[in-house]
Amino acid sequence: MRKITLLFLVLIAFCWRSNAQFTESFETEIPATWTILDLASANGWVWDDTPEGDGAQDGSAVARIESGFDAPNDDYLITPQITVASGLNDRLTFYTKSRSGLFSEPYEVLLSTATATAADFTVILQSESEAPEEWTKVTLDLSSYNGQSIYVAIRTTSYGNWELFVDNFINDTFPACMEPTDLTLENISNASADFAWTENGTATAWNIEIVDVTAGEVATGAATVSGVTNPYTLSSLASNNEYELYVQADCGVEGPSIWVGPLAFTTFCDAFTAPYIQSFENAGNIPDCWTTFSDSGEEDWFFNESGPNHVGDGGDLSGSTLSNGYYAVCDASSSHGPRYLMSPFVDVSVLATPELRFYEISNAEDSDNAQLDVEIWDGSAWNPMGTYNTNTDGWELKIVDISTLTFTGPAQARFTFSEPNGGGDDDIAIDDVVFDNPIACIFPADLLVANVTATTADLSWTETGTATAWNIEIVNITAGETATSVATLSEVTNPYTVTGLLPNTNYEFYVQSNCGVADGNSFWIGPVSFQTDCNALTAPYTEGFDNAGAIPDCWRMYSDSGEEDWIFQDSGLSHVGDRGVLSGSTTTGGFYAAADASQDHGPRYLLSPFVDVSTLTTPALSFYEISNSEDSENAQLDVEVWDGAAWNLMATYNTNTVGWELKTLDISGLTFTGPAQARFTYSEVIAPGDVDDDIAIDDVTFGEAPDCMAPTVLFVSNTTLTTADVTWTANGIGTNWNIEVVNITAGETATGLATVFGVTNPYTLTGLEDDNHYEVYVQADCGVDGVSTWTGPYAFATAIVPPACEGIFVDGGGSHGNYSESEFSSSTILPNSAGDAVTITFTYVDIEVDTFGSGEQDGCYDYLTIYNGPDNTYPVLAQTLCGQDSSNGDNTIVADSELHVGDSFTSTDVSGALTIEFRSDPFTSLTGWEATVSCGVLGVEDVINEAAFTYYPNPVTNTLTLNAQKSIDNITVYNMLGQKVLRTAPNNITNELDMSSLSTGTYFVKVTIESVAQTIRVIKN
Repeated sequence: MRKITLLFLVLIAFCWRSNAQFTESFETEIPATWTILDLASANGWVWDDTPEGDGAQDGSAVARIESGFDAPNDDYLITPQITVASGLNDRLTFYTKSRSGLFSEPYEVLLSTATATAADFTVILQSESEAPEEWTKVTLDLSSYNGQSIYVAIRTTSYGNWELFVDNFINDTFPACMEPTDLTLENISNASADFAWTENGTATAWNIEIVDVTAGEVATGAATVSGVTNPYTLSSLASNNEYELYVQADCGVEGPSIWVGPLAFTTFCDAFTAPYIQSFENAGNIPDCWTTFSDSGEEDWFFNESGPNHVGDGGDLSGSTLSNGYYAVCDASSSHGPRYLMSPFVDVSVLATPELRFYEISNAEDSDNAQLDVEIWDGSAWNPMGTYNTNTDGWELKIVDISTLTFTGPAQARFTFSEPNGGGDDDIAIDDVVFDNPIACIFPADLLVANVTATTADLSWTETGTATAWNIEIVNITAGETATSVATLSEVTNPYTVTGLLPNTNYEFYVQSNCGVADGNSFWIGPVSFQTDCNALTAPYTEGFDNAGAIPDCWRMYSDSGEEDWIFQDSGLSHVGDRGVLSGSTTTGGFYAAADASQDHGPRYLLSPFVDVSTLTTPALSFYEISNSEDSENAQLDVEVWDGAAWNLMATYNTNTVGWELKTLDISGLTFTGPAQARFTYSEVIAPGDVDDDIAIDDVTFGEAPDCMAPTVLFVSNTTLTTADVTWTANGIGTNWNIEVVNITAGETATGLATVFGVTNPYTLTGLEDDNHYEVYVQADCGVDGVSTWTGPYAFATAIVPPACEGIFVDGGGSHGNYSESEFSSSTILPNSAGDAVTITFTYVDIEVDTFGSGEQDGCYDYLTIYNGPDNTYPVLAQTLCGQDSSNGDNTIVADSELHVGDSFTSTDVSGALTIEFRSDPFTSLTGWEATVSCGVLGVEDVINEAAFTYYPNPVTNTLTLNAQKSIDNITVYNMLGQKVLRTAPNNITNELDMSSLSTGTYFVKVTIESVAQTIRVIKN
């Protein structure tokens, strides 16, 4: 049984003896008559009037020392000189404690018969020990020093702990009748308890005062029972009652000692009669008549309905119990020693074959298992019945046969949680503790709800016994009902479709096995919660998600992981659209539904209400989508439609959109046997993990398919000085399309009137002006069914007239304007004469971020790609994209390739030409760049031969990049004195030459390719 020990004493009377030679409680200071020696660390004894933890032992102040951290303490707190006189002051007492039981403070008590210097403290009154966390009285016998003058010191050598407190010194003599100490209590029952103590004198009888705290009694100093023995069995106690105990020694003619105590305890409840079950459904509190305690006194069992973080598998509790609510659990995050949980007493004499049952869940994750020991009290002793220290498969039912025990009284269960290998991640939990006969009718498990409609739901479970009929209780939570354990439906089959439910209502359901007359019914198991759908809405139906960030009424969402669902918002997430910027527009604007791609939480589902589409001639599902993978892989959006009998996959989207795009799905080909429902499934199946594609949708609509469906995915490519190729995705029956071209440079705006009619897909725009910005729109022409709405705009720019040799090459905004957002342009610069090569040198750079000509490209989203030849089929000479691929998969990545003023690029192709393409994102429009164009005969540096190579930048700050057609054998760098300062052997066609360690100046770089050496001059900044 549990043992209760009084670790400190509270003296009811005569705490401060009238014959004391001195007392010191440190209420105002550490007096000057005391001596403090600090011989080691920076910390020393100090006066503290606000001690942390439990405060002072009496009053408000203490003497305190903090543990050394720079070095171990060597500190003395020394009393004033004491002249010892027998029967007057031959005893010294004081109280001490550590601030925390986790950091127990070591100390020793020394005595000097000479001076208060450290060297004279040669007598050990108490060897080194650790002060407990509770205030503890220390008594020292000074009678051996009668007639001598002495000093007493408390010396601490603590290192890396916390704080030691001392309080209430008394120098007096031993009383004629010594008070008892070390009060303990064992074998507590509902009506009795064994009380014991330590006798410190010669007494053979003692007096006890029993205080009934529950009844409101207080201590009086008058004995309840007198002349008792030690130990003493308290009897006739009230059950489930709080008491306090005091004891005094009775020394006969020398009188009684002072009273010591109180020792508090609570008797157990009267025994319950089996069958008995405890499911811990007590709002997080320990159930009545249960007891929890720990050896350390620091942490007991908890009663939770979720957590701690490592209950189950990282907080995920799989499987089920009888009650599926609160449970008892121990937190394994740090080792606090054994923790005990004790049931009330249960009379099992009425059971033919008694057994103990309970559910356990245990998962060590990546640590060592904790341990659960289960014991049964048989009326006279504890009996170990089971040890559990392995992972469970979710919640597992444990059955302990206790019929072999010989019970001399009621039974009691004790569950002991311990960590033999120290703290870990195994937060063991238990639930539904039962004393009963073996189960005659075994309860079902794994309750499920599926195919929920407005008025019906399919209920199912797993039969774990032999039952062929079951009872169900349906509880209407929305109406405020609670479970009654009375069947709503009896002797049903499994599975069972419950009907007559109310739309848009929250329910719980419970089930029990019905095993017939002989074996009766099982326990009820549950609940499982579900919500019915709304009544079917009538098309046309649109949801714009403008519900202040809450999921709209009648919509449902869930995820496979149970961790994260769809989010409803009007800005963000940080990766909705392109890094949180949403281009284009939807019909309603405002809020939208989005899925956060920052972590892979598995598929996430968003379900519309049921919608009756029988009134529609050609039903369609439409919605807006925005998706941008930025620099990661795309997420995926699957769209399905329920036809009354099955889900039908209608579309899968896993590519970037151009801002918000309207998606229209023709669902008229489905055979509807009931209302329709849409399901949007977000997943990261292409590249599971952390991606940046926060897909969002808006304006979900069930309505008539347009007579003429608008095209989507409008795109412009292959722009030249006067032409551009336009493509789109056709939807519906249209085979001809109309295009409107808007000349933005000329100040035009869209009119909704076609510029060209009846074109095919793709279509090449002609007659454009060079160096101009345009927007293009397209609409389907469906003949007798009319035309669709316009799709667009898509912005583009025609090519700039290539500058002549010795000319200036500028961005699409010209020398004084900005380039455009979402711009694509392409320019090819040819030399004037065959055999010459084009070189462009950048004199001004302002791309992506407002550096305003600071001399470098500050960003990665607007970029140039420079091809070594007359078009974009030739090798990439450089791509100024911060070393990142532009997501089209075609470009060679050039590491660390931001554009800087002074960067120079020379063609090594036989044509001598360079082709430069520029792309900008939809969010920034800046002043661009200027570069000089020069043409010259190929020299030693750039002649087209087997040893040809290119290099940039020049001047160079840190890294010189070299690209060759053949493997570079050696690179050697010389300074102006001809001294070799760097050498490397790349054996690769590219090399990043690190020149960051070189001083500013001019260097010669010798490059050897297939035994042919060429030397270039490089300026180092």
